[in-house]
Amino acid sequence: MGRLKKRTTRFAGADWADELREITLIGAGGIGSWTCLNLSRIGHGLTVYDGDNVDQTNVMGGQMYQMSQVGENKAYACYANCRAFGTVAPVHIMNRMFTADDEVEPICITGLDNMAARKLAFAVWRAMHGEDSNALFIDGRLPLENMEIFTIRGGDHMQLRGMLTSTYLMMRM
Repeated sequence: MGRLKKRTTRFAGADWADELREITLIGAGGIGSWTCLNLSRIGHGLTVYDGDNVDQTNVMGGQMYQMSQVGENKAYACYANCRAFGTVAPVHIMNRMFTADDEVEPICITGLDNMAARKLAFAVWRAMHGEDSNALFIDGRLPLENMEIFTIRGGDHMQLRGMLTSTYLMMRM
Protein backbone atom coordinates (compact mmCIF):
# COMPACT_ATOMS: atom_id res chain seq x y z
CA MET A 1 0.00 0.00 0.00
CA GLY A 2 2.93 2.36 0.66
CA ARG A 3 3.98 2.34 -3.00
CA LEU A 4 0.41 2.91 -4.16
CA LYS A 5 -0.07 5.77 -1.68
CA LYS A 6 3.19 7.41 -2.76
CA ARG A 7 2.20 7.25 -6.43
CA THR A 8 -1.17 8.95 -5.79
CA THR A 9 -0.14 11.80 -3.45
CA ARG A 10 -0.47 14.32 -6.27
CA PHE A 11 -4.24 13.74 -6.04
CA ALA A 12 -4.36 14.28 -2.25
CA GLY A 13 -7.36 16.35 -1.22
CA ALA A 14 -9.39 15.59 -4.34
CA ASP A 15 -12.78 14.18 -3.32
CA TRP A 16 -12.60 11.50 -6.01
CA ALA A 17 -9.17 10.23 -4.92
CA ASP A 18 -9.24 10.40 -1.12
CA GLU A 19 -10.69 6.91 -0.79
CA LEU A 20 -9.53 4.32 -3.29
CA ARG A 21 -12.41 2.16 -4.48
CA GLU A 22 -13.14 -0.99 -6.41
CA ILE A 23 -14.93 -0.06 -9.64
CA THR A 24 -16.60 -2.15 -12.32
CA LEU A 25 -15.94 -0.95 -15.87
CA ILE A 26 -18.07 -2.50 -18.60
CA GLY A 27 -16.69 -1.84 -22.08
CA ALA A 28 -13.06 -1.08 -22.97
CA GLY A 29 -13.55 0.93 -26.16
CA GLY A 30 -13.51 4.68 -26.75
CA ILE A 31 -14.76 5.58 -23.27
CA GLY A 32 -13.65 2.54 -21.29
CA SER A 33 -10.03 2.31 -22.46
CA TRP A 34 -9.19 5.86 -21.35
CA THR A 35 -11.34 5.61 -18.21
CA CYS A 36 -9.48 2.44 -17.22
CA LEU A 37 -6.09 4.11 -17.68
CA ASN A 38 -6.98 7.23 -15.71
CA LEU A 39 -8.75 5.50 -12.80
CA SER A 40 -6.07 2.84 -12.45
CA ARG A 41 -3.31 5.47 -12.44
CA ILE A 42 -5.06 7.16 -9.52
CA GLY A 43 -5.05 3.81 -7.73
CA HIS A 44 -8.63 2.57 -7.96
CA GLY A 45 -8.99 -1.20 -8.39
CA LEU A 46 -10.89 -2.14 -11.54
CA THR A 47 -12.73 -5.10 -12.98
CA VAL A 48 -12.94 -4.63 -16.76
CA TYR A 49 -15.42 -6.51 -18.99
CA ASP A 50 -15.09 -6.64 -22.76
CA GLY A 51 -15.39 -9.60 -25.09
CA ASP A 52 -14.43 -7.78 -28.29
CA ASN A 53 -11.04 -7.83 -29.95
CA VAL A 54 -9.07 -4.77 -31.02
CA ASP A 55 -9.33 -4.06 -34.75
CA GLN A 56 -7.86 -1.35 -36.96
CA THR A 57 -10.89 0.92 -36.54
CA ASN A 58 -10.26 0.94 -32.77
CA VAL A 59 -6.68 2.07 -33.32
CA MET A 60 -7.69 4.83 -35.72
CA GLY A 61 -10.85 5.79 -33.82
CA GLY A 62 -9.40 7.44 -30.72
CA GLN A 63 -9.30 4.38 -28.49
CA MET A 64 -6.18 3.67 -26.46
CA TYR A 65 -4.83 0.87 -28.67
CA GLN A 66 -1.85 0.34 -30.96
CA MET A 67 -1.55 -1.49 -34.29
CA SER A 68 0.48 -4.21 -32.56
CA GLN A 69 -2.60 -5.00 -30.44
CA VAL A 70 -4.95 -5.70 -33.36
CA GLY A 71 -6.56 -9.10 -32.71
CA GLU A 72 -6.04 -9.01 -28.92
CA ASN A 73 -8.97 -8.95 -26.51
CA LYS A 74 -9.80 -5.31 -25.65
CA ALA A 75 -9.88 -5.88 -21.88
CA TYR A 76 -6.47 -7.56 -21.96
CA ALA A 77 -4.97 -4.92 -24.29
CA CYS A 78 -6.36 -2.20 -22.01
CA TYR A 79 -4.71 -3.87 -19.01
CA ALA A 80 -1.39 -4.11 -20.89
CA ASN A 81 -1.56 -0.40 -21.74
CA CYS A 82 -2.26 0.51 -18.12
CA ARG A 83 0.80 -1.47 -17.04
CA ALA A 84 2.91 0.18 -19.76
CA PHE A 85 1.91 3.58 -18.35
CA GLY A 86 3.02 2.54 -14.85
CA THR A 87 -0.27 1.57 -13.23
CA VAL A 88 0.22 -0.48 -10.07
CA ALA A 89 -3.44 -0.68 -9.04
CA PRO A 90 -5.18 -4.04 -9.45
CA VAL A 91 -6.93 -4.42 -12.81
CA HIS A 92 -8.91 -7.64 -13.18
CA ILE A 93 -9.62 -8.69 -16.75
CA MET A 94 -12.88 -10.35 -17.80
CA ASN A 95 -12.24 -11.08 -21.48
CA ARG A 96 -15.90 -11.71 -22.20
CA MET A 97 -19.12 -9.79 -22.43
CA PHE A 98 -20.95 -8.79 -19.24
CA THR A 99 -23.94 -11.03 -18.42
CA ALA A 100 -26.93 -11.00 -16.06
CA ASP A 101 -25.09 -13.52 -13.86
CA ASP A 102 -22.19 -11.13 -13.20
CA GLU A 103 -21.82 -8.90 -10.18
CA VAL A 104 -20.87 -5.24 -10.11
CA GLU A 105 -19.24 -3.00 -7.54
CA PRO A 106 -21.27 -0.12 -6.05
CA ILE A 107 -19.48 2.14 -8.54
CA CYS A 108 -20.15 0.92 -12.06
CA ILE A 109 -19.09 2.73 -15.24
CA THR A 110 -20.26 1.70 -18.69
CA GLY A 111 -18.88 2.59 -22.09
CA LEU A 112 -21.14 0.42 -24.22
CA ASP A 113 -22.20 0.70 -27.84
CA ASN A 114 -25.76 -0.61 -27.61
CA MET A 115 -28.86 0.00 -25.53
CA ALA A 116 -29.52 -3.66 -24.69
CA ALA A 117 -26.11 -3.93 -23.01
CA ARG A 118 -26.68 -0.63 -21.16
CA LYS A 119 -30.07 -1.81 -19.93
CA LEU A 120 -28.58 -5.10 -18.70
CA ALA A 121 -25.71 -3.37 -16.86
CA PHE A 122 -28.11 -0.90 -15.23
CA ALA A 123 -30.53 -3.67 -14.19
CA VAL A 124 -27.73 -5.67 -12.52
CA TRP A 125 -26.36 -2.57 -10.76
CA ARG A 126 -29.85 -1.51 -9.63
CA ALA A 127 -30.66 -4.98 -8.25
CA MET A 128 -27.41 -5.07 -6.28
CA HIS A 129 -26.92 -1.43 -5.24
CA GLY A 130 -30.00 0.62 -6.18
CA GLU A 131 -30.85 1.39 -2.55
CA ASP A 132 -27.29 2.35 -1.54
CA SER A 133 -26.93 6.16 -1.50
CA ASN A 134 -23.14 5.75 -1.85
CA ALA A 135 -23.50 3.69 -5.03
CA LEU A 136 -23.02 5.34 -8.42
CA PHE A 137 -23.90 4.18 -11.95
CA ILE A 138 -22.20 6.14 -14.74
CA ASP A 139 -23.26 5.54 -18.35
CA GLY A 140 -20.96 7.20 -20.86
CA ARG A 141 -22.15 7.63 -24.43
CA LEU A 142 -19.88 8.75 -27.21
CA PRO A 143 -21.33 9.77 -30.55
CA LEU A 144 -18.86 11.32 -32.98
CA GLU A 145 -19.69 14.94 -32.23
CA ASN A 146 -20.02 14.92 -28.42
CA MET A 147 -20.13 12.79 -25.30
CA GLU A 148 -23.04 12.30 -22.92
CA ILE A 149 -22.62 11.05 -19.37
CA PHE A 150 -25.57 9.90 -17.30
CA THR A 151 -25.06 9.37 -13.57
CA ILE A 152 -27.46 7.70 -11.16
CA ARG A 153 -26.99 7.59 -7.39
CA GLY A 154 -28.40 4.69 -5.45
CA GLY A 155 -31.36 5.48 -3.19
CA ASP A 156 -32.71 8.20 -5.49
CA HIS A 157 -35.99 6.62 -6.57
CA MET A 158 -37.02 9.48 -8.88
CA GLN A 159 -33.73 9.30 -10.79
CA LEU A 160 -33.88 5.51 -10.93
CA ARG A 161 -37.41 5.63 -12.32
CA GLY A 162 -36.41 8.31 -14.86
CA MET A 163 -33.42 6.29 -16.07
CA LEU A 164 -35.56 3.21 -16.59
CA THR A 165 -38.18 5.24 -18.48
CA SER A 166 -35.65 6.94 -20.79
CA THR A 167 -33.82 3.66 -21.41
CA TYR A 168 -37.12 1.98 -22.27
CA LEU A 169 -38.11 4.79 -24.62
CA MET A 170 -34.73 4.74 -26.39
CA MET A 171 -34.97 0.99 -26.88
CA ARG A 172 -38.42 1.32 -28.47
CA MET A 173 -37.18 3.84 -31.07
